[in-house]
Amino acid sequence: MAGKEDYFKSIWLKAVDIGDIGSELVAQIEYEAGEDIEDPQTNKSKWKSTIGLVGVEKPMILNKTNFESVEALYGVETDEWAGKWITLYVTQTEAFKKVHTVLRIRDSVPAPQAAPAPVPMMSTENVSVAADAAVHGGAPGPSPVAPESGTWNDEEAVPA
Repeated sequence: MAGKEDYFKSIWLKAVDIGDIGSELVAQIEYEAGEDIEDPQTNKSKWKSTIGLVGVEKPMILNKTNFESVEALYGVETDEWAGKWITLYVTQTEAFKKVHTVLRIRDSVPAPQAAPAPVPMMSTENVSVAADAAVHGGAPGPSPVAPESGTWNDEEAVPA
């Protein structure tokens, strides 16, 4: 079923990108930059602070509330925010006589998140055993190629 977010996609990070109310995202700030952003209500440009987050496709516009949250955590020098960790969370707030689902930044410093564990690579020995099993249609067994000579091993190639 399509919702409003399906029809009005944004290039900016929004609450819907994180999840439902109560959802959180711990992320590392990649950069802070000022950008000229058009206000959709007035069609006028406004200078806004934005942050990019490591591993997150869309940058986030910092409204005054969120800017002050990061500033309280890491100081007024926005150039020093890069590399720092924040927790974004989805909540609701009332503004302009409506309830809006919004992104906010927690007022505590999260523990840095570990990078995902690397996927172990198969050794060439495991590859030859797996390939042998696939070729001979059974459980992995000794390779018909003798490892020391690199030649065909007739004795091991014959099924018992």
